[in-house]
Amino acid sequence: MDFINFSEYKSMKTLKGNQSIFAKYCYQEYNDNLSLYTDNYILSFILSGKKKIITQEKELEVKKGDLLFLKRGEYINSIVTSESPYTSLVIVFNTYLTSIILEDLNIKKDFCKIESSSFFLMKQSNLLKQNANIIKTLLDVNTKYIDEILKLKLKEIILLLLDSNYSKELIDFFYPYINNIKPLEAFMHENFDRPLNLESFAKESGRSLSSFKKDFKKFTSYSPMKWIQYKRLKRAKYLIEYNNCTVSEACFYSGFKDISHFSKLFKATFFYSPSQINK
Repeated sequence: MDFINFSEYKSMKTLKGNQSIFAKYCYQEYNDNLSLYTDNYILSFILSGKKKIITQEKELEVKKGDLLFLKRGEYINSIVTSESPYTSLVIVFNTYLTSIILEDLNIKKDFCKIESSSFFLMKQSNLLKQNANIIKTLLDVNTKYIDEILKLKLKEIILLLLDSNYSKELIDFFYPYINNIKPLEAFMHENFDRPLNLESFAKESGRSLSSFKKDFKKFTSYSPMKWIQYKRLKRAKYLIEYNNCTVSEACFYSGFKDISHFSKLFKATFFYSPSQINK
C-alpha cells in the first residue's frame, strides 16, 4: 500500500502559484513503477517515451503526443515501457479556480447525469502543444504576475478542450462544479472508504440526512449506498488485482467490515469471487 497523492509526488520541476500547485514536469526511466492517487483532476501532456497505465477501469498505453485527462479520486498504477525516458507535463485543475472559469464561461449541463469514465485519452492539438510549451517555460521563470498568467493559461486549456471532440467528457467530469455542488462530491470521493453509515456521512459533511440524500442526486444517478458500495468494490478489486492485497486486506482497506458480506457483494457485482482474481 504505497500510493502517493499526486500533489505530494516529487517531480523534477513544479510550477506553483500563491495558492496551489499548477503544473509538474515529470521524468521517469525505463521500468520505473509509480502508484498514484489523483487528489485533483489532472491533464498530462506526454512529451516523450511510453508508459502502461492501469486504472480501476482498464489498462491503456500512453506515448509521446498523447494527452491524458484523469479524474480526481482514482488509484493509478503505471510502468514505463519505453527504453527512452518518459517525460510529461502535468497540469493540475485547481477546484476553486476551475469552478470560477467555468462559471465565467457560463457552461451549463442540463442533460441527464451519467457516471462518466475516470479518464479520456486524445491527441495533442497544435494549440494545446503551444500552451504546454509556454507552461514548461514558466517552470524556469520568476514573475510577480504568475497567478494571473496561470489563470489565463488554464482558461485557454479549458476552452481548447471544450472546442475538441471531448467537450462532452470534459463537461461530464466537471458536472459538480458547473452546477456549484462541489462540496459533497469532493467530500465523498475523499471519504467513501471510511466505515461510516449514511447518518455519519451526512453529519460529517455538515448536512441533515435528508439534505445529504438530496445533494447526492446532484452529482450521480446512484443512491448514496449504491454509490458508496460500488466505489468500495472497485477499490477492493483494484487492490487485489494490482497491489497484491489479500482479500481480507482489500476488504478492510476499502471500508467493509465483514469479509463474508464483502465477498457476497463482490460476486454479485463482478460475477466471480474476490479470491478468484489472481487465479
